[in-house]
Amino acid sequence: MDENVKRMKDEWDKELKATPGLALWPVGGTPGFRAEYGQSEPSIMPFLAETGGRPRGAVVVCPGGGYELKAPHEGQPIARMLNAAGIHAFVLDYRVIPYTAEYPLMDVQRAIRTVRYRSASWGVNADKVAVLGFSAGGHMTIMASTHFDAGNPGSADPVERQSCRPDAQIPCYPLVSFKPIIKESNEREWIARAFGPGHTAKSIAWSFGDEAVRADTPPAFLWGTWDDFLYEQWPPYLEALKRNKVEFAYHLFPRGGHGMGLAEGNAQAKHWPALCTAWLKEQGF
Repeated sequence: MDENVKRMKDEWDKELKATPGLALWPVGGTPGFRAEYGQSEPSIMPFLAETGGRPRGAVVVCPGGGYELKAPHEGQPIARMLNAAGIHAFVLDYRVIPYTAEYPLMDVQRAIRTVRYRSASWGVNADKVAVLGFSAGGHMTIMASTHFDAGNPGSADPVERQSCRPDAQIPCYPLVSFKPIIKESNEREWIARAFGPGHTAKSIAWSFGDEAVRADTPPAFLWGTWDDFLYEQWPPYLEALKRNKVEFAYHLFPRGGHGMGLAEGNAQAKHWPALCTAWLKEQGF
């Protein structure tokens, strides 16, 4: 295992132990859970802001990590940044490879439903629940914003009666679609692990974010840098949003590459948190 990957996994496990999460399903009841994969059942870590008792919006935070790990610097630090702006945050511990890509989507949908279901006890405005994610977590953000439902009113599970449509989306230097990379020889093994060895372009078309935008996709705040290797994926997504009359804000900074998190060491990109929280407040958060 790459030393940097091992370090990030160790840091994430340490954070989980220090800040226990709330399981998204009853223990042992997670759909598709495989104990032999050695991962915890999906959960959210609540970070509640001081709001003076007034209900405020909330953001489900999806750290990136190539669908193989969750990057610590894209989790709790982001939640604390949101808290400082008076916005509640919930860091999602979702399933990664060898689970295939439909499971992280299932986890973020369940997280949104859970925040709505428990909104009264957490002081959350249930009509203002956003999703924010980085890189692969940005792809989850886009998937949650294009694949959602109003809930199942007949479900015996009260959480499943809640809508999983986010009220706003914040993809941060996101992977938008696997379509541009599916034919790259150096990515075929990873694609097979993310979708299963029997995948085809047709069978995974649901994950092509720029092709999945719908008229009721929530407004977006997308940011990244010009020198990011995923840069070319963002304009097609923005064009799809505009074509469907979905409002968006887009901030492209000149340099910084990929995986910056709060970007505190970058003279220009470090301003994205202030721009983002101002945008969220304009959205009613």
